[in-house]
Amino acid sequence: MDLRYFTLALLLLCPLFAFSQYPQYTASATSSQGWSIAVTIEYDGIKRTSGSNNCAYGFNYELRYKYTVNYSDGGGNRMWYLAAGGGCFSGGSAGLTGSSGTLYSPGKYSNSSMACNAIDPASFECYDFDIIFNGPGIPSSSSRMKLTPASVVLPVELVTFTAEKSGNAVALAWATASEEDNSYFGVERSQDGKTWEPIASLPGKGMNFDLNTYQFTDAYPHPGTNYYRLAQTDFDGTVTLSEVTLVTMPSQGIVLFPNPASDYLTVEAEGDIHLFDGQGQSVPLNGIDVTAGSGIHKLNVSGLHPGIYYIKAGNNVSRFLHP
Repeated sequence: MDLRYFTLALLLLCPLFAFSQYPQYTASATSSQGWSIAVTIEYDGIKRTSGSNNCAYGFNYELRYKYTVNYSDGGGNRMWYLAAGGGCFSGGSAGLTGSSGTLYSPGKYSNSSMACNAIDPASFECYDFDIIFNGPGIPSSSSRMKLTPASVVLPVELVTFTAEKSGNAVALAWATASEEDNSYFGVERSQDGKTWEPIASLPGKGMNFDLNTYQFTDAYPHPGTNYYRLAQTDFDGTVTLSEVTLVTMPSQGIVLFPNPASDYLTVEAEGDIHLFDGQGQSVPLNGIDVTAGSGIHKLNVSGLHPGIYYIKAGNNVSRFLHP
């Protein structure tokens, strides 16, 4: 087996902190022995592991970056070593062609007294780092990656987000490993994955480094597919959206569309229908133009006050939003 070795070192010129848009950089080199290597590096933020009083007395942190290593020409497996240095980052991993993963620095300490939510690379005069190549047929050489300083709040670390059917309701649960300046979580729902409605708001933990769990029950999900996401909002108003999860509910005997409904709402249901507002108060239908068909009702809802309403037919209830 053709076994070759090469070393790749990353020289980080100073401590790094999370970007709102992480830079990605690919560096490559060609060996005189007829093979080449390309390494893609993407800075993946920072995890603050301790600190109090809004970082007034310093804090511990670890740096993270994603890497992908690819070879071309020459064939055969090759051992490689990926390392980083420069006083604020060190670590390494071994792998084969096409390997990828994430490297974590050992815990580091900064005696900075700046506020946690004001940390950015420019605060440390950190604008670039070097990717250094060295291997068989490749003289030691370096390629410089430019970073774009951008002030950001350190993110809430969401570790789980689930939605599960629970009887006629949907139980949502999520957990965070740490939170920075987290004002609240908004829970949003959609029927098509495009148009979203807020259905709940739960206060966050502000600044916290413990495992935190949250729960919410959607008591009135729509029949069919329900999409859910979290809108995490910082104290400064910055909003970060989570990934989307979904739950499919059986038909409740009532079909409403479109939903939300601004002008007309079509109701497919057998028997008499009744309308209620968000507080459960009956809304007379005699002031609403109702066109009846065989199990199909078309309601003119343009005159309703904005809010959430419920349609009841027999023992079935379904909800719609009037913006």
